Amino acid sequence: MKTLKAAIILVIVVGLAAGLMTQDGAHVQASHPPGPVAFWAMDTGTGSIAVDSSGDGNAGELSGGRFGNGLLFDGVDDFLSVGADASLNITDPLTVEAWVRADAGSLGTVFRAIVSKEDSGGRGYGLIIDSAGKLRFQINFASVPGTCISASTIAEGTFVHLAGTYDGTTIKCFVNAALDGSSAFSVALVNSPSDLRIGKSSAVSAGFFD
Repeated sequence: MKTLKAAIILVIVVGLAAGLMTQDGAHVQASHPPGPVAFWAMDTGTGSIAVDSSGDGNAGELSGGRFGNGLLFDGVDDFLSVGADASLNITDPLTVEAWVRADAGSLGTVFRAIVSKEDSGGRGYGLIIDSAGKLRFQINFASVPGTCISASTIAEGTFVHLAGTYDGTTIKCFVNAALDGSSAFSVALVNSPSDLRIGKSSAVSAGFFD
């Protein structure tokens, strides 16, 4: 029997401008106003569907794990798959944030994905805890990756608020609402056609949140 330990209780993806990119790479001027394109409170309670409260219809389907005041994962093969709706293909400034609790002893050896919309070709965006136990917000441009890494390591066994932002010139990492790292970067985001996943990398079969 699998043991469910880690939890993710809130994930928000915010587009700070209305420019979006279709899955075939064409940039479009979307009608979506600045603001959340996805908001998962993870309080469904039962079943396998995580409701998106943003109004954009980006519901996620749970594979393994369960709901219970948050998504509970085992760090082995559990994750939430959202899909690749055009509203998630943000090419302008964006914010990704989440409340998470990593299981004691789970960090510092392998990376743990919180939110990932990336592919093996080096496109998209991802909010992860890296193999050193630090928050990493990565904008995986096709040939010029941009990355912010937090100065501090992420606490285990307690809930922490983690966020990554990109405003077109700087990538920033926030831990419990405090700026904890930044990196200058000014390359337009190249979209990934991959499904957005929570609790697992969307580029490789790894990074299961624990």
